[in-house]
Amino acid sequence: MSPSETTLAELFQENGYGTGCFGKWHNGAVYPETPNGQGFDEFFGLLGGVTRRYFDPELTHNDETRQYEGYITELLTDAALD
Repeated sequence: MSPSETTLAELFQENGYGTGCFGKWHNGAVYPETPNGQGFDEFFGLLGGVTRRYFDPELTHNDETRQYEGYITELLTDAALD
């Protein structure tokens, strides 16, 4: 996604809302094309959008990528609920 595009997240952010993206992001893995560069305050998920590792996956939380323990669906759901 081109950084010049205005996202809904950016519009919400400009109007005082907190924004989050949890799950898959298929629009770029290098800032400013990342979720945090496109208006999301909080991101937890896959920047590339694809994994074959459903248990103990490697996930990105904002700008830090590391391996997490657990089942990917539960990890993403728990992060979104938090």
